[in-house]
Amino acid sequence: MIGAIDLVIDSTGLSIHGEGRCMRHKHGKRKRRGWRKLHIGLSDGLIVASHLTDEQVPDGNIAPDLIKQAGSISALTADKAYDQIHIYQAAIDRGSTDLKLLIHPRTDAVISASQKFL
Repeated sequence: MIGAIDLVIDSTGLSIHGEGRCMRHKHGKRKRRGWRKLHIGLSDGLIVASHLTDEQVPDGNIAPDLIKQAGSISALTADKAYDQIHIYQAAIDRGSTDLKLLIHPRTDAVISASQKFL
């Protein structure tokens, strides 16, 4: 069994293409095909968790699933899209005793008096 890992989570957009550029040019199709979001969790340069969604799913909704897939974590690093109370709780539930949370706060973030779990 592997020990606790340092987990980095984020997402990236994947463009969906139908017919090739040549076909669009030839037949005049300019329809947008859409895109998907690939949510990934990395540790030591390897993907340890992943989830594919459509473009409308917020990053914070998928983060607990990525944390669960990764197993035991010693640190979690993410950007401000993940600055949400349920993500902190998921990390604490899966974290080691010396868990480090490195999540950038949102610009409108405030410390909640009712949530005292950290």
